[in-house]
Amino acid sequence: MINEDLIQDAAFFDPRTFSKLKIPKFMFPEGSLSKIASMAKVDVLDIQRQLIEFAQNYEAIANIDTSILYQDYNDEFSEKENENHIDIEDDLKCVLSEKHCSKSCISCTFLYVYTLVTHTPNFNDLYTVYKVILSLAFTQVSCERSFSILKTIKTRLRSTLSNNKLEAFMFMNLERGMIVPHDIFIDRLGDTSTEMKRMLIG
Repeated sequence: MINEDLIQDAAFFDPRTFSKLKIPKFMFPEGSLSKIASMAKVDVLDIQRQLIEFAQNYEAIANIDTSILYQDYNDEFSEKENENHIDIEDDLKCVLSEKHCSKSCISCTFLYVYTLVTHTPNFNDLYTVYKVILSLAFTQVSCERSFSILKTIKTRLRSTLSNNKLEAFMFMNLERGMIVPHDIFIDRLGDTSTEMKRMLIG
């Protein structure tokens, strides 16, 4: 398998495998995490240490009320930054709600790490590695899907699309789950200026 080393490395970051990391005097197999560490440009020993520490405290971290973590920091941000901060908090509440797999998937674990690194530098490398893992395509499915979508967007009758427009259309199609609902988007766009609001309402 082409990505076997990478998949084995990524498996250590799955919270379902954290029980292995909690074993006293646990030692990573030789060469473990070296590939993912090189991709993230972090030190292997540092990431091993941070991952073990995070895994050992994961249950306590996962039970933290994220709203409390942000409560003491509101005064340190400007109004604009505060809005972004609240948005992140809302995202955490959404993803970590009961209807999601809040304690058993890499995506939700990443949000816990994100919460930690906003308050302590102890897990900066771990945060970087999780970002790399979540951006990887471990199979060719997503690549093949993008080429299939490309055929439907750039047709013979629509062959003069600029690269910027083509990229935008591809992104909207491939990442449709991430796209903000149109009514929210219009409201946010209208809030940028009175002229924009007038144009949207008119």
